[in-house]
Amino acid sequence: MGYPREDQIIIEATREWLQNSNYTQAMFATQMLAPKIEQQEPESAEGWEKWHSKLCQRVSVIMTYKQPFPLTWKWAWINALPPEVRAPLDSELAAVSGYLHTLPVIKGVNAVTANTAMIYNGFSSLVKNSTPAHDGVYDENDELDAANAQIDASLNLIGVLIEEIQRIHAGTGATGKIRDLEEIDKMLGGLCTQSSNEK
Repeated sequence: MGYPREDQIIIEATREWLQNSNYTQAMFATQMLAPKIEQQEPESAEGWEKWHSKLCQRVSVIMTYKQPFPLTWKWAWINALPPEVRAPLDSELAAVSGYLHTLPVIKGVNAVTANTAMIYNGFSSLVKNSTPAHDGVYDENDELDAANAQIDASLNLIGVLIEEIQRIHAGTGATGKIRDLEEIDKMLGGLCTQSSNEK
């Protein structure tokens, strides 16, 4: 068995978020997804009931895999999700495609919001998916799917940490004191070789 399909990743991320939020599937369908797919509420009460029922039913059959996930809805669906769900989802979809999600360099601001919640979430995901490491060795006894999941969780956490370092640098001017890790320096776009603004 290989990697999960993109639709499975999107649906499972949505399902997990709904289970841990105050939103219902119907609220997601009508309040968050509908505007993204340009399905606006009709003005009449009768029209609204039909629209609400039809949209909720469509999302329900997609969420339960009874109907294929419509490709035309992919980015609308993802963009309808909250940022804290969308960011790791983007990274996971990128990993399935075989690359580390590229994060933007944050520039031109005086203050940058810390994003430590995403770090905690990323670390929690890594711990949750670290089954191959539980016996202290990696070998042929480890399930390939579990090993892939651990790698994906590790890369997602790395991506979050890189973005946080960029946030720290953008907000404070600090560069840290790492001087001999060329690969990390390349990942950070030369940040490590800049002069550290020590305070």
